[in-house]
Amino acid sequence: MNLMLNKKFKEWIRSIDHRSIDRRSTDLRSISPQPTVNRPYKPTVNRPYTKDNKETKQKKNPDHKKFVVWWCDGYQQRFGVKYDFKHGRDASTIQRLLKIYGIEMLKQMALEFWNETEEFVVKAGYSLGIFSTKSNAMALKVRGMGDKNRLSWADRERLKAQTGTPEAERDTAGEEGS
Repeated sequence: MNLMLNKKFKEWIRSIDHRSIDRRSTDLRSISPQPTVNRPYKPTVNRPYTKDNKETKQKKNPDHKKFVVWWCDGYQQRFGVKYDFKHGRDASTIQRLLKIYGIEMLKQMALEFWNETEEFVVKAGYSLGIFSTKSNAMALKVRGMGDKNRLSWADRERLKAQTGTPEAERDTAGEEGS
């Protein structure tokens, strides 16, 4: 390897026209080979520093802190253990869920979630990540549509085609069976 580099260096030295070099100059750029670049040089554009730019800052949701405090306090009261709040991940999860459901609905969903007995939820320790995963199911439970006797989409469409009102048929069918 050294022999190959040495050969290339010697070839490069021979390729330089020594007569054109000003021996009094110490500027080595005049004799060094120019780098080859595949793309043209683009100077960087001066952009404003966005961290302090007030227009780019997001407005903080006042419900975010309320829900975090409520969740941690409720978790400790419910399970007797302080909740390990992971600021980056859990905070972004709460922000996303607050945008979708709002604080009151989210609190109801959390209470429903803490009553969950599913093995997956229990083993995961009722964390906010699992709460986020189960958020659609919890929202349906809070709205009263998450029960196991709920009609499937195909059954609802079939019932709608027959009667035109699937909700009334489902309610009367449940009362007759009781």
